[in-house]
Order: sequence, then structure tokens, then C-alpha cells
Amino acid sequence: MMKFIFIALMLGIIIFAGTQLIGVAHIASIFGLGETYQGCSVKTGMSVIPLMGYYQCEQLGETCDYIDIPDSWNPLDKFSTCCNVYATACEYTLVRTDGTILASAGTVNRGECVEVYKDDLIRGQRQLKRCFSPYTLYNYAPSGGRSRVYQTQFTCSIPYGTDLLKSTVLSFFDGVSSSTAKYSRTLDFDESTNYVDKWVYAPIEYNFVTHPTYGNVYCSGDGYLHKVTIIQLESGCYAIPNLNEALPKQSCCPGSISANCICNKDFKFDCTAPPQCDLLNPCPGSNYYVIDYSDPNRKTAIKYECIDGKCVSKKVISECTSNEACPTGTVCYLDPSTGIGKCQGSGEVPTVPRVPTVIGEAGWIKWLKMFITAFLVSIVILGLLVYILPLFLPMLNVLKPLKNMKMFLLATLLLSLLLLAIFAIPIAQLAEMVIK
Repeated sequence: MMKFIFIALMLGIIIFAGTQLIGVAHIASIFGLGETYQGCSVKTGMSVIPLMGYYQCEQLGETCDYIDIPDSWNPLDKFSTCCNVYATACEYTLVRTDGTILASAGTVNRGECVEVYKDDLIRGQRQLKRCFSPYTLYNYAPSGGRSRVYQTQFTCSIPYGTDLLKSTVLSFFDGVSSSTAKYSRTLDFDESTNYVDKWVYAPIEYNFVTHPTYGNVYCSGDGYLHKVTIIQLESGCYAIPNLNEALPKQSCCPGSISANCICNKDFKFDCTAPPQCDLLNPCPGSNYYVIDYSDPNRKTAIKYECIDGKCVSKKVISECTSNEACPTGTVCYLDPSTGIGKCQGSGEVPTVPRVPTVIGEAGWIKWLKMFITAFLVSIVILGLLVYILPLFLPMLNVLKPLKNMKMFLLATLLLSLLLLAIFAIPIAQLAEMVIK
């Protein structure tokens, strides 16, 4: 009887907590967690453009080496050697050790062999001179520079860790690329293969959205639309904006804010009174700062908070909110948790704070809210795993020791700390919605 009551109590807690955690999906969409398109990861924000380079197998100048011919008293004994170097062909010449040319031994293709009689009269004084033009690997870097890839021997094997391009449209990528490239980690003579050096900052932020007419598109800035392109890399496939395929410009991008107007799902600004809100219906653009497009200088960030059942705007002015406010050669990184923007060099990696700053609130209160939220999420997860799911999945009975109250509380505490360490930002955003 007590076991039934406890299970019923846990089920009640899970149902109650689940109603409070509806915002998880909304927060996941803010941070792009797990979003896919046609089975590929969706790139959003400013780092959506791949910076390209390529490797090419190229021929060097002629080089020669010498092969000693073994001695033999039998004038019919022959010595065989093969063209096993990374070149199209080898030219052999019979010479003395002092450099005197005796005769041509012929030219053979790679993998073929030549035969000569062994040294029987002038012992130890004959050699085969082998001349060939080897191929080796060159890297054409995104900056446009060309450099040789030095390896232990002449070969055209792609260095380990390179993220090769498998297939996509190349015309709009930054950097350099080879139009005749093939996908291969070992190149043959005169072949090339493209690779992605890194993902770079685009001039403006791109968001993956659904348009009522054009379907899935990328929206940037003041409503510029681009079609979606799939890029296939060794590391996986990614959905990115196709900068060559623009669609008709819209009034705005969903979620963008201009003064008291919010862009709706129809890509139009809604300037009516702020909507009613509650935990199940958060404000548009709530819990994170975005660009306030009513500021032509692009230095104002704005977000909406649910206060007394109404959406109230909150603005922060800083150095920048988009690249338009930064000097040439720099980009703007806008911290969505504080609304503070900073211009940084395009090659710098922005420092993302582990825990967002809650202005005007004591630090210990912020942490307490986050811990309570993480603890609540942990109860939901462990409650399902220990008490509910084993009724349908007997394999989960291995967690039966956690039905001990002390063990359950200890596991919940540990899971809460783990969630705080890994998912600090989503937990902090969720805490603002769940605990007022």
C-alpha cells in the first residue's frame, strides 16, 4: 500500500514538474540544441559559413638516386629493380661509380621493373642511376597561400584530422577551392580534394526558420531570406544558408524586436499591446537579449520579461549588438544573457559565460534558483527511470537500489550538480521562467 502511495506521489510530482518545464523546448530552440534538417545539423548564429581550402597532388622537379649492382662470377646472372617511387615513371642509366655513363637501361612506368647483368668483370664499380619526378602534397590554405606538406616519404595522403568535403555546391564558400576536386584521403597524380578549415563569422546573424510560403529558410538582419543548402563533410552533414540563392526580402525575422514591436511567425512586426503571458505562454523573445532593430546604431539589445502577466521590455546599451556597429575587420559578439555586446577580431573565439548574469539580483539567489530548478529536473528524470519506466522496461530494474530514499536523494543531488556543470546556461534561463 505504501509503495503504491509513493509511486502515485512521484507520478504527481512528475506531472506537476512537467507543466513547469514546458519552456525547455523553447530554451532548446534558443540555443539550437539538437535541431536538425533532413537529418543534418543546423548551423545558426554568425558562424555558419565554412572557410575552404584544398590539397593537391603535384609534381616536383627531377631527382636522382643510385642503386648498387651486386657482384657475381656468373655472367648470366641478372639484377632486377622496380620503379616503386611516387612518380609516373623512372629513367635508368648504367654508370660507373666515378660517374661515367655506360649505357641506358630504359624508362619504365611506376610499378614496372628493369633488368641488367650483375657486375662480373669490374667488381663493385657499376650502379644504376634512377631519375624520376616525384609527386607530393601541397596545401592551398584559405588565405590563398601554398605550402608543401612534408611527409616521411613521397606520397599524397591527406593529414589526419582534416575535415574533408564530400559533396556540395562550392560557389559561395569563403577561402579557396578546387572545382575538379574529388573526395579521397589518398590522392593520385594531379588530383585534389577540398576541405573545411573552420567555420567563420558571417557579416550578420542567420536564423533557421519556417516561412509560410518558402518553407525552411535562413533569415538574417532585417528580413533577408536565403535557401538552405546541405554541406556533406567527413564530420557529418550541415544545413547552412545558400548565399547565392536569395528569396524575396521580408519585413523582419521572427523573434526580432524593434522598439515595442515583435516580429511574428508571418515575418511581420506586431506593434499591438504586449501580450498576456504565463509559464505556459512565455513572452516572444523572452529570457534572452536580441538586437533592437529600432536603434539604427545597432548598440541596443532588448528582451521581454513576464511581469504580472504582461510582457515588459528591458533594454541594454553597450558597444554593439551586430557587426554593423563594429570597426572593419571585427565582429560583434552579443551575450544573450546580459545584452552586452563587444567588438572582437574575426579570428578570436568569443568567451561564452558559463552562467548568465542576472542584473540586480544577488549571486546566491541566482545560484539557489538554478539549483532548485536542476533538482526539480533531476527528480523528473530519476522518477521516470526508477519508478515509472521499469513497469514497462524490466531492464531498468537494475536501478532498484535507488528506491531507497537516501540513495534516491543522493542520486538526485549528484545529477543536479552534473546538470549545472554541463547545462548551466539553459538551467539559468529555465530558472527565470519556473521560479519568480
